[in-house]
Amino acid sequence: MAKINRVLIDDKNIDCWSCVEVGHFAARILKKEFLEYYGLPKLAGLVGMDIKELITEHPDWIWNSRMLLEEHIKYAIHNAYTSYVIGNKLLNMLHGS
Repeated sequence: MAKINRVLIDDKNIDCWSCVEVGHFAARILKKEFLEYYGLPKLAGLVGMDIKELITEHPDWIWNSRMLLEEHIKYAIHNAYTSYVIGNKLLNMLHGS
């Protein structure tokens, strides 16, 4: 995550104050270290969501290409939004909401 944060600051002038991988966050909140290695569908299940891995990343995708495929964008949006929802639900668990 630190590398991603550095790229955002250096290349895009976007400063992210803090970030954490959602699996690590779930492991800390729920006090179960093994959760750090779960994928998004399993983590989603822990917080009451039923998602499927809609799009599979292909090994031949070139993420630093000037032209992204529509599949690249769908994959990134799906994972970013799913991570946000999982993180938000974990925060609510932490604060008893």
